[in-house]
Amino acid sequence: MTAQRRTACLLALAFTGGLMDATSYVGTQVFSGNMTGNTVLVGIALGAGHYHDVAARLCALAAYFAGVLFGARAEGERSDDDGTPARAALRLEAAALVLFAALWFLPASTPRLYELVVCGSIALGFQTAATRRSFGKSSSTTYMSGTLARFAWSSAGLFDRRLRWKDVRGPASVWAGYLLGALLTGIAVRLHAFALHLAPLVALAIVIVVASLPAPTSMARAPAAER
Repeated sequence: MTAQRRTACLLALAFTGGLMDATSYVGTQVFSGNMTGNTVLVGIALGAGHYHDVAARLCALAAYFAGVLFGARAEGERSDDDGTPARAALRLEAAALVLFAALWFLPASTPRLYELVVCGSIALGFQTAATRRSFGKSSSTTYMSGTLARFAWSSAGLFDRRLRWKDVRGPASVWAGYLLGALLTGIAVRLHAFALHLAPLVALAIVIVVASLPAPTSMARAPAAER
């Protein structure tokens, strides 16, 4: 996979992560992919005695865990960072996003909090598995602490003039993509409620496109060469 294509895929998936995290938080007060945030909110709610706020966030943690677990299982034994899209995990994410979008379009009076939380979190769990399998264990498009740490670490080369753009470009693009997804969600909230309804559909479209990308030519020919 070329560096440009790798960066484009990471950017697209990070945009999806930011879009879904912001959309789910606006709609349910629970993050779909930011499990650090959900863990902190569970702790605060337990400490403050607000036990009614705990259940949905625990559901998110469990669903995300299940998404990563079964996403990794769906990809089988292939090696990490082998240059091919993790299609199985991304297809599972697309299916979860279809359910999320269908629930999102139901009337506001319809009780669906836990269903939205589970579908959103398991979707980003699948995406986390796909990202790790396709781009390596240090890559993430659903949580930004590690990404910012890699960005800062790579930028340390500025001090001794050894900064390499190729090391900075990846984490910088992922962080920017995630921020852009959240930013557009905020704009949608300000403009019109219906605009926010489009967010899950945009996320679904991006995941389908990334999952449909062909394998690099050299890898596609590998089985034939082995024969």
